[in-house]
Amino acid sequence: DQQLAVAVTLARKADGVERRAAKLFKDYFGVSPALCFNVDASLALAQDGYRFNSASDSGLKIAAADEGGLLNALKTLRQLAEPERGVEKLRFYFLPEVAVEDAPAMAFRGMHLCWFPESDEAFIEKNIRMAAYYKFNYLVLEPWAVFDYASHPEFSWAEKRVKAKTFRRLAQLARAQGLTLIPQLNLFGHAPASRHISGKHPVLDFHPEMQPLFEPDGWTWCLSNPATRRYLTEMVLELHEAFGRPPYFHIGCDEAYSMATCLTCRKADYAALLKDHLLHFRSLLKERGATLMMWH
Repeated sequence: DQQLAVAVTLARKADGVERRAAKLFKDYFGVSPALCFNVDASLALAQDGYRFNSASDSGLKIAAADEGGLLNALKTLRQLAEPERGVEKLRFYFLPEVAVEDAPAMAFRGMHLCWFPESDEAFIEKNIRMAAYYKFNYLVLEPWAVFDYASHPEFSWAEKRVKAKTFRRLAQLARAQGLTLIPQLNLFGHAPASRHISGKHPVLDFHPEMQPLFEPDGWTWCLSNPATRRYLTEMVLELHEAFGRPPYFHIGCDEAYSMATCLTCRKADYAALLKDHLLHFRSLLKERGATLMMWH
């Protein structure tokens, strides 16, 4: 690995990029090459775009618009790399002599992942790493009654709680690989954070006294109850903080099958009630620099 020289030119250089790039080389290839960084603001590359040339007579040369482009270049190199042949144990990888120039067609490249009570931390981490490896840059991570809310612990299964520090670790791990985790908390339907067909309700199964927060069947939040907004506001803030204050927050809002069925909601101007509910959380998140997302 001492023979490999890598010249990196960036249009915009972020603090600490040398250290992060060196770590990824070690993680991907098991080597610590001689890294030389330069800045050229005139580079004509799209955001997250890159080009590289791996000719054997001149070492590896990478040009990237930004750190996201450099990460994408390293991922492409890892996908092209082939392990050493004819030996018992790996010592290095071969890279083909090739010139590549590439840039994402879409600025937002996202996927959605549910953390079910049946899932474990290793499975979630594997999926985060895989999404980053294939150059997604956003991943909505939806805890299904597993996030351990300090403000309202009754909103998760007691035996399946995942600490906020675990979500912080995964968010930091994702960011190091160019992937931003986006939290999701359902603020309309899916109020139990459970499957509709399961009949399970992590809150009401153990705390029936909290029925006023939900429509009579427990599936949809009761929007006419001021306590509902207070609870959800506290949980949204806690979840957004645990994910490292990302620029988006997903509020779900699908499958509100039983909306406007309680005594108060069905007498209200429900369209105005729902609008006010959504605008409250839009303003709450905007103050934190985040854009609200919801299902179409």
